[in-house]
Amino acid sequence: MLWALVAVEPAGSIDAIGAVPGLRLDSSGPLLDRGPTDAVEVWVDRELAAMHALHRAARIHQRSEWNARLHDAVDWHVEHTGTENATHRPWAAHVFLMRGTPEAEFFASGQVHAVLVEHGDAAPDPCTRWILGDAAAELALAVGADPSRLP
Repeated sequence: MLWALVAVEPAGSIDAIGAVPGLRLDSSGPLLDRGPTDAVEVWVDRELAAMHALHRAARIHQRSEWNARLHDAVDWHVEHTGTENATHRPWAAHVFLMRGTPEAEFFASGQVHAVLVEHGDAAPDPCTRWILGDAAAELALAVGADPSRLP
């Protein structure tokens, strides 16, 4: 649901984003609740996708408290999410890189490594290519570059 609100600009209203079911903006740790029947890999994929989407919403709406919330979620995942729980989708890799700690950068490099292992010499699937392209665009925006000039 969060992606439905931020996939196109202008992003959904701040109130609508804050009302996404299960999104824990006023908490610490992961952004999403994990139900007792959620497989950890499925939950991690949803969680990292939500982090990716929330980063975009924070940029669009200039919400520094959402960026602080993302930093907390990154720190939680660095400590609690093992590589065996990672998916081959590099959701929020840029969020981990932008955290700027060696541990968060290592987590992001593990995400990219998982893509390389999953796809080998073949090109990644379209969804993975979009995720990586969007992450690159967000990094470009963060440093003041023009994302339309990316290769």
